[in-house]
Amino acid sequence: MTECVYHSGVMAQVDALCKKIQLHMEVVETKISFLEKATAVAASNLDRRLIGMEGAQFATKSDLKEAEEKFNLELKDLMISRAILEGKADQKSVGFAIFIALAGCLVSIASVIIHLVK
Repeated sequence: MTECVYHSGVMAQVDALCKKIQLHMEVVETKISFLEKATAVAASNLDRRLIGMEGAQFATKSDLKEAEEKFNLELKDLMISRAILEGKADQKSVGFAIFIALAGCLVSIASVIIHLVK
């Protein structure tokens, strides 16, 4: 069979295109293979993380809101207790000051009496 002069160049170009397509297909298949391996590794990692998280509990918004309200109430109680303790401390200070003042008055009265008796 003899080759057609007009189509011989076309057949060479078709063959060259077929080879390029084949090379591109091999590259695509390699990339797909790498993606499949990466997906398998990622899935394995996610499975391990999920197993680790099965025992964990996650809080909902309502749980967080409830915990915040409870915390605020406890904080308010602590602030009231602190204020009461500070008030008691101030009362102790006043009581001590009155005691010192009375002692000073007694000493001064005794001094006046002693001075008058002489």
